[in-house]
Amino acid sequence: MPAVPPPLRRARTVVPLLYAVLTLLQFLVPALGPAAPAEATGPSAAAVHPGAGPGSNPPQTDRPRGRARSTGEPPQVEAARRAGCTMAGTARRAARAADIPLYVGCAFLQQETGGGRNVFGHDPTVFAGAGEVTRSKYRAYKRARHRTGEVQGVGPMQLTWPTFQDRADRLGGAWRPYPNMLVGFRHLAQLHAAAGSWTGAAHDYNGSGPMARAYAAQMAGRLDRMRSALG
Repeated sequence: MPAVPPPLRRARTVVPLLYAVLTLLQFLVPALGPAAPAEATGPSAAAVHPGAGPGSNPPQTDRPRGRARSTGEPPQVEAARRAGCTMAGTARRAARAADIPLYVGCAFLQQETGGGRNVFGHDPTVFAGAGEVTRSKYRAYKRARHRTGEVQGVGPMQLTWPTFQDRADRLGGAWRPYPNMLVGFRHLAQLHAAAGSWTGAAHDYNGSGPMARAYAAQMAGRLDRMRSALG
């Protein structure tokens, strides 16, 4: 039998030792790794914020207050919505079509319907406080209007005079937010051209007398705040 070279004899000694080390590592490595995926990602929200879970308030985040996650809308629309203009996208379309600033439209929507709610008004006449303006309710209101001669504020801009309601109907329906806003905003543009200021337009939009003056005073503050919020 030929003699085994020294390097080969060393290899025959080292290889079994390597197999032994690899076998031992198979048992040691799992113990050194993370015990479970959940533990590897850190504690859950419920553990950090006691009581968190279905039906509870979500935990606060580190995101600076006042900065909302981007929705892909124009920044001015996002700012208007944060400032309380609930139908900011529709208001922007109507404001552009009527050629008035968005902050003006949003300020009037806040004054008239708390930001742009599509509801009936509360004048002591027909359909007072009748809630959401739907197509069927609006048609019933118009029948009552023709029968009694009484009018009620309708929609986001609280169109009250029959001329304005009928004008919105010709644009698609006074019960729909966009035609409703468009008619109201166009009327504001005409009043602004005549009065020379938005507070003057606000006075005339409401009517005349002490109530109109009080309305204009309220609108002065709303216009300033909304203009500041929208930049």
